Amino acid sequence: MAIEMADIQLRRGKEPRVEGLAQKIKDAQQPEIDTMTALYTKLTGRTLDTSIVMAPEQMAMMGMSMDMRELQTTPEPDRVFLRMMIPHHAGAIVMADLIAQRSSNDTIVKMARQMVADQSAEIGQMQTLRAKIAPPIG
Repeated sequence: MAIEMADIQLRRGKEPRVEGLAQKIKDAQQPEIDTMTALYTKLTGRTLDTSIVMAPEQMAMMGMSMDMRELQTTPEPDRVFLRMMIPHHAGAIVMADLIAQRSSNDTIVKMARQMVADQSAEIGQMQTLRAKIAPPIG
């Protein structure tokens, strides 16, 4: 979902700093997805069907349920991208932190901890950008 959001932002965004962050997110997450998919296959002997990894209600509970149509149609793509991506990253941090705590696989734990660190830093960047391009009203 983050890659899809980043792709939309890269097509529609107007703010170069937000576009740069979207590209950074896309560049980081695709290799992570590829690594996790390969690791899943290696550990289970099955191919992962990524279309059914998380149910919509699970995504909503993690703050990751987004209406992509809004990002595709809004006249303020930069502001909407940041508003949507911050909770998306926060949900991913919760999941990765749980995995880091519960997994006995060193590779998975290392990857999860790196995701927590990377996405926490990106949330900080997004909050800074949001304050600069879309300061709170009042």
